[in-house]
Amino acid sequence: MTPHLHRDPLDTLLKLAADELRASHIDDAGFTLRVMDNLPPRKKVSATLRFAIPFVTTLLAAVIALLFTPAGSLVFDAYMDLVTETLTPTLISVALVLITLYAASIGGALREC
Repeated sequence: MTPHLHRDPLDTLLKLAADELRASHIDDAGFTLRVMDNLPPRKKVSATLRFAIPFVTTLLAAVIALLFTPAGSLVFDAYMDLVTETLTPTLISVALVLITLYAASIGGALREC
């Protein structure tokens, strides 16, 4: 008794596409590999820069947006609450935004380039 084989249509399409690529391939006698081998090595970016660049640019963009929009009063209200040592929802929301910004920058810095 022979087992019933099921052919996957996606697998069949992939095999056909591979056959078409093989048929249309133009041999470059290793030219592409030689070019890739002669490219200069990729420059490494320090962890400090990987953290600082997104953090500073995002912080700068946020400050500019808050200063030139009506939402800017939120930052000034939070600053006044911080100075007077009053815990308000405004202060909490601004603190959460800053913590999120800091965490996102650390995540970007720790991510491999």
